[in-house]
Amino acid sequence: MIKRSRATQLWPRFDLVTDVLAFDIEGCERYDVHYIGSLSGINEKKECVLDVFADHGGHGTDEVWIKSVPPLHLDLGVKYRDLAPYNGARPIEEIMDEFINLATGRIVIFHDFRADKELLDNSAAKAGVTIPWDSIAVRDPQRFAGYWLPGGLVSKSWLTSSYPR
Repeated sequence: MIKRSRATQLWPRFDLVTDVLAFDIEGCERYDVHYIGSLSGINEKKECVLDVFADHGGHGTDEVWIKSVPPLHLDLGVKYRDLAPYNGARPIEEIMDEFINLATGRIVIFHDFRADKELLDNSAAKAGVTIPWDSIAVRDPQRFAGYWLPGGLVSKSWLTSSYPR
């Protein structure tokens, strides 16, 4: 019996995809390797394109497979039960294929890209795929001064500047 997932959009809404997408990723850990725990994406109109928890296989032995999730007091949204397929978590292989299809050829905004890239690359390796980073225009608003100014971004000029690799 499948319980209701806390995720809100288990399958991608390709009909809502725009030229710019923003993703938020929270992680989990196995033997000191960090993987995607949850992946959430929105379009330019703030409509949810994908919101899903990842099943990396082997769930049911939390202590063996998933060593840690973000501490509960941080309230980052990933709990052990969320990563279980019987609670709606989807196979990491499917999620990575969908992420690649959503992101390729688009501007993708991340919050702390360096950390998110590690989670994505590790999860892609687990899924047996490679993310075509050269085909994705990455933006990280943390790298621009306007992000931290009162009132938010001063302009959207950061969408056109390139992220240093």
